[in-house]
Amino acid sequence: MLVHRCTLLIQVEGAQEDDYGRPIPGTIEHMNIPCRVDQVRERVASDDTGNDFILSNILFLGPGHEVTLDTKIVNIEDLEGNPVLSGSFSVKNRNPVYGRRRLHHLEITLQKE
Repeated sequence: MLVHRCTLLIQVEGAQEDDYGRPIPGTIEHMNIPCRVDQVRERVASDDTGNDFILSNILFLGPGHEVTLDTKIVNIEDLEGNPVLSGSFSVKNRNPVYGRRRLHHLEITLQKE
């Protein structure tokens, strides 16, 4: 079901230190992560001219990935390397979905940067 691939840029604190011993924020890049992106209708906005459908992009990830609100998602591609969504995205909402006993997958609402 995870038919796309993406790159996760995870912000870490204290990966390195400067000359005075202060932590330097850094970025860890995880490439070629199995995922799936889908568009869902979030809501309908009606006015005098008609209805506007507000869509949002949802990224599905397997249970083995740590995603925080500081994580950036880039290079969302299909298995052949064709871009599915271009640009850089931040995490708007993170929703873990559990099975009967453990974490099944993560549903991440993307926000275009």
